[in-house]
Amino acid sequence: MIWFMTLFKRPNQFVSRKTYRRQLLDLALLLAGCCALFALVMVMSEGMSPSDALWLTATTITTTGYGDLYAKTGIGRLATVLILYIPGIAIFAKVVNVFQDMRQNTAERKNTGLWRWNMEGHIVIIGMPSGDSETYFEGFLQELRRAQRFRNHPVQVLTKEWSGGIPPALAQRGMVHHHGDGSTFADLDAAGVKKADIVVVLASSPEADSTTFNTVSMLREMGVSCPIVAEYVKPESQARIHRAGATSVIKPTRVFPDMLVRVMVAPGSEFVLENLMTADGDELMGFAIQPRALLWKDVVHKLVEADMGIPIAYIGEDGAVTTNPRSSDPVTIHTLFLVCHEEQPLTAADIEAVLAE
Repeated sequence: MIWFMTLFKRPNQFVSRKTYRRQLLDLALLLAGCCALFALVMVMSEGMSPSDALWLTATTITTTGYGDLYAKTGIGRLATVLILYIPGIAIFAKVVNVFQDMRQNTAERKNTGLWRWNMEGHIVIIGMPSGDSETYFEGFLQELRRAQRFRNHPVQVLTKEWSGGIPPALAQRGMVHHHGDGSTFADLDAAGVKKADIVVVLASSPEADSTTFNTVSMLREMGVSCPIVAEYVKPESQARIHRAGATSVIKPTRVFPDMLVRVMVAPGSEFVLENLMTADGDELMGFAIQPRALLWKDVVHKLVEADMGIPIAYIGEDGAVTTNPRSSDPVTIHTLFLVCHEEQPLTAADIEAVLAE
């Protein structure tokens, strides 16, 4: 009796899917027993064939009641009331109710980050950017889907910030999350880091470097073999995080998530991008020169041979910037963008003289 009553007890708000399945199985077995018993009574008391008895059982317990078959004897009618009307229909209704509860519970667990997604070949992002995280992730996802390699990759965020639910705009773009952080092996495992295609560790605060270092170390200790892209805040932390196991270590770029995607697509490119974006090392310079019509390959050949740098883009007659043109393209250059050596100051006159040769 106690077991029977527990079948009709409503589960707590967040119970495991296994609990729901066990309850459904118990109810299904009980329902099957009621149906089998009723069908047997119909065969013995009403003289029905097994198929007619099963048909009557199905139409009665689902409250369809076509009226083509029904119990005529007292025993048959009593069995209908005691086996199907009272317990049978109640059990059937409970099965439907538990199934609906299970679906609702699953949806709530997914929305609040309590669901274990069991993904493979996905992108795991650990941490939350400071500021407007929704806008940041929208820009990140937009740029990510432009990259052919990551066009169809699922994205899962490991964070405690969205306990009330992931922002709808991000959910519509296919992003999911798990409630947790990168400080425990259990949370990392729940995010499926061992089966991920790439893991990104975001710096969530100005003092995040020690947390990032610990997370990267834990990932490698767990046996994570995929590339790890980690952000650093203080320059002295870059090498330390890299030694911990990060494949690429970059500065946070909250207004420009495109850089993070570039590093994910081409690990190691962070050194190139950082070199171009800072005053240290090589510099990206623009030179306004006298318009000159040449083939792009000739422009590149002349300047590289003169050891003046590497041309990467230009502004033409229409005022538009063209990046990385084809070698055979004819170009009329008004402004030339050149990656120059820091120790070799150049002028527009120097460029014009080389191109005129």
